Amino acid sequence: MTLHNISKYASLLHETFVVGSIAQPDSLPGLNRHTVEKLADMVELRLDAYPALRPEAVPEWGLPLLITARCPAEGGRNGLDAGHRSALLRSFLPKAAAVDVEIQSLHEMREICGEIKASPALLVLSFHDFKVTPALEELQALLARAVEAGADVVKFATTLQGPRDVATLCQLLAMSPRPPMSIMGMGPLGKASRMLFAQMGSVFNYGYLDVATVPGQWSAGRMKELLAELSAP
Repeated sequence: MTLHNISKYASLLHETFVVGSIAQPDSLPGLNRHTVEKLADMVELRLDAYPALRPEAVPEWGLPLLITARCPAEGGRNGLDAGHRSALLRSFLPKAAAVDVEIQSLHEMREICGEIKASPALLVLSFHDFKVTPALEELQALLARAVEAGADVVKFATTLQGPRDVATLCQLLAMSPRPPMSIMGMGPLGKASRMLFAQMGSVFNYGYLDVATVPGQWSAGRMKELLAELSAP
């Protein structure tokens, strides 16, 4: 698998990272560098929750920054259209180590995706399903589309109804060859599955720094603590 660029952030593709997500606009003042560095390895800023935020207002946390402006159909806030989301990503791109765009948004956001691929930042192409885990064949088709579009990381977050769904996501991670992947479950099996997928090689593993946004999320600090315990001899 050849990455579309070998950037200064390429090392992020070869480790298991805990991504601490910030989804509440009033959370920023309380998340200082000392606190955040203990709780996460990377910070996700949900720009759809902060449509008026300016890049200069973002604290310097000393960690790689992943930016997202999520589309409404996949859980985005404030009903932002593709143009508004692209403008937000563009304004924060110089600060970003990685940028997340939905696979379903590739066509309407193709211009900003091209800018991301031309920058040092990694392009994360993602898919979220808050009801079910689609069949493996459907997920593989989405994966192929993301790879064709130049993804550095492909992210899947689906709702787990039972062990069969966990097995489906395990099959994705077991594929070879495959791009770096971020895999996570939501729902009652979400917490257990996130530990499993991280141990199986999921590169970006999301927890929350302020409030949980989906069922089955760990706090970032607790997730980092548990993964360290699981990886200890």
